[in-house]
Amino acid sequence: MLKYLYLVTENLILAAIITGVLFSFMKMFYGRKGRNSQFIGCGVGLIAAGVMSYLKNTTKKFDMSLWNLRTLTVFFIGFVIFIIFTIGPLRKVTKKPGEYISMVLVGLLTALIWFYSLPDAIAYPTNFDVSDNSIFSTDFIYRFIGWVLGFLCVIVIALAIYRMATRLSKVLNVIFMRISYGIFIASLIGSFLNILLTRRIIPFKSPIRHDVFEVVKVLQNNSDWFIYAAIAITVVFGVILFIKNTKVTQEYDNPAQLRKIRAGMRSSRRWAAALTVFMIIGILNLTVVYALDNQEIQLSPAEECELRGDSLYISFEQVEDEHLHRFIYKTPNNIEVRFIIIKKPNSRSYGVGLDACDICGETGYYERDGQVVCKLCDVVMNINTIGFKGGCNPIIIDYSVKDGYIIVPTSTLIENESKFK
Repeated sequence: MLKYLYLVTENLILAAIITGVLFSFMKMFYGRKGRNSQFIGCGVGLIAAGVMSYLKNTTKKFDMSLWNLRTLTVFFIGFVIFIIFTIGPLRKVTKKPGEYISMVLVGLLTALIWFYSLPDAIAYPTNFDVSDNSIFSTDFIYRFIGWVLGFLCVIVIALAIYRMATRLSKVLNVIFMRISYGIFIASLIGSFLNILLTRRIIPFKSPIRHDVFEVVKVLQNNSDWFIYAAIAITVVFGVILFIKNTKVTQEYDNPAQLRKIRAGMRSSRRWAAALTVFMIIGILNLTVVYALDNQEIQLSPAEECELRGDSLYISFEQVEDEHLHRFIYKTPNNIEVRFIIIKKPNSRSYGVGLDACDICGETGYYERDGQVVCKLCDVVMNINTIGFKGGCNPIIIDYSVKDGYIIVPTSTLIENESKFK
């Protein structure tokens, strides 16, 4: 649950911030038509992202990096043209046609923002359950709730920014838009240059390749700071709005006008305060939630078992409680090979396998709320399938059952010691 709450927030919060800023900018300077161009852009972007997500997850030959390159190239070109028509020399020359061009460009930019940012987040539910469990399982539902909460978080943030920014003065709104867009553009440059490197558009022998690589390394290693910078700038403008609406400075002719002014000021303060709260929630998602989801899980200690000759003996009584039990055998090469045993529910049989799998390696399994979970990928095992090949199930080993004991030959553990090096 926490994992997907964090991932959705991380992937989409910058897109949500810039979308809220653009909505307010277009509403303030171009009225309802400007806002409608944003709605159209968002709609087109969402539909295109959905199609992209579907193709990416169903077509093996789909080249995502090539599409990202095309998207970012068109975005950067569209952004430059937008700047020319809004703050550049063509603004006063083109006048009315320039306004329509600006509205079309902003709609295009918004569509590209979501087309680029959204496909991975849309596809997360396809990765919730890779162990053949029902979509109505508790694990699947928890992850789905986290995914939905992440989307709700970024939607509310975009709405709060729009409401806050429309209450700023035109000068402050323009400054807010330029700074936010500058941060967003900077966050995309690293990805764009990285694609140029990986697709060898910048050749290996190019004299600038090393310098570009160093720039990409710095930008991508510090990508979260662009998010924090955008959040910080948003909070700053929220505080400015709050302070500017603490004292009546407008002229009024009668008490009714004063009450209207004060009502508007209260509304502005509330949106500024709400925005700050939502930004704090966003930061908590990116820090505290991330830390909680990625905290180190300690495997339970190994239990004792009896070595008789060339086999390990584990009594039924030791493992009949239907909980996960871990055992270790130290091979002649001084390598500790772990294996697990769990009694299958409503059955007299046992699930026996290495504490490792072919997919995730030797990271091991742990018990959570009566379920066996892979420590690395967080996939919940179907306990009834432990002891069989497939998926993230434990690697199967030879064993036998006799006279109330599970007997594991040391030879089968020695054969698998390479899994634990």
